[in-house]
Amino acid sequence: MGFIWHPYIPPKCSFTPLWLAFRRRLPTKVNLEFLDEGISRVCSLCGVGLETTSHLYFECTATGQIWRYIRAWMGVEAQLTTLDRALRWLRTYRKGDAAKKKMRKLAFACTTFMVWKVRNEVSFDHKPFDIMSIVCKIKVMVYTILGRLWPYACIDF
Repeated sequence: MGFIWHPYIPPKCSFTPLWLAFRRRLPTKVNLEFLDEGISRVCSLCGVGLETTSHLYFECTATGQIWRYIRAWMGVEAQLTTLDRALRWLRTYRKGDAAKKKMRKLAFACTTFMVWKVRNEVSFDHKPFDIMSIVCKIKVMVYTILGRLWPYACIDF
């Protein structure tokens, strides 16, 4: 879980979506049920499953589409079906140079951040959910951070 706190991972991507999720403390609807028994526990994004951390990031049909685009962009064939499996994959995947390794970790962190951000926008601000817009924002975040790390490199994935 040490990759969460790498200097190149933005704190906004580290704390809420990753650190709290790995600690099973992400404030999903199911985790917040004790505050208000009348709260709907249904996922705001797909409207089908109970909003747990596992559902939000890996079982939801809406976020599953985002992950498919990001996995294809990163060249990842493995299904990342749980946080633990994703973490195991990030630890063991050794292909590529330093930029590609950082890109994969950044993409994972930025995707979890954007999924959480979009979940909040849909739940509280009633904003529309546009998958391609979210994927583009994730890519921009990753390329922006990589551009700061290697300002004169041509990064192409």
